Amino acid sequence: MWPFNKKTDKPDDPKDVKLECPTCKKALEKYSTKRFKCPHCRSWIYFLDDRLVAQEERDQIRAERQKRYYEEYLREFMTKLGLTYEGFKERETKLTSSSGEPPKEEAVVMSLFNENILKTKDLRLMEQRYHEVARYLDVKGNDTFHLQKAAAIARLAALKQEKFKKVYILSTGNCDRCKELDGEVMTIEEAKKTMPIPIREGCNNRGEGDKYSICVCSYEGEADDEYINSTL
Repeated sequence: MWPFNKKTDKPDDPKDVKLECPTCKKALEKYSTKRFKCPHCRSWIYFLDDRLVAQEERDQIRAERQKRYYEEYLREFMTKLGLTYEGFKERETKLTSSSGEPPKEEAVVMSLFNENILKTKDLRLMEQRYHEVARYLDVKGNDTFHLQKAAAIARLAALKQEKFKKVYILSTGNCDRCKELDGEVMTIEEAKKTMPIPIREGCNNRGEGDKYSICVCSYEGEADDEYINSTL
């Protein structure tokens, strides 16, 4: 069957598709945009990138796309951490050479992250990068509580730098674990000493039986009279 155009509800013009089996090279009378078998050699034929391909070529194209998508994803993620894809590949090669086997992706990321995070001067940016790497590792099934705490400490330091003396806790509002803390006010020093958030178990705020393994509560600056007077 010829593939139909969804807009016109008429068959697309097949003149640009070479009607030939990619395996046995014999002519075909028709093709499908779904997988189909060659009537001559019974090999599977796939319609991909506006042409007919054999299974081996289809698998190769898919692998190349996956590799390209992965590289784009990794480039974007490394940029969020203040790092580079080139630095990742260089460190990966170095760790492979020293251990004799390829390291896990997260091992390379954390090797670079731990080396560079304390060089970040902007405390808000430091907090953001701790959160980014915590979410990344959480998806891979790693314990990220120490990174969540580091992000909270960076946030408290930023609030202190912004001349706040006190903070309050902003929770998700419907989390059983943290709703009792919502709105609680304390000094920055008290918060640093007791660290009521982050909560190790994470926040349950998406419905019964569903949970974040990352605590999404935050410290916010308490704009009391003392703070307001200090900014005048």
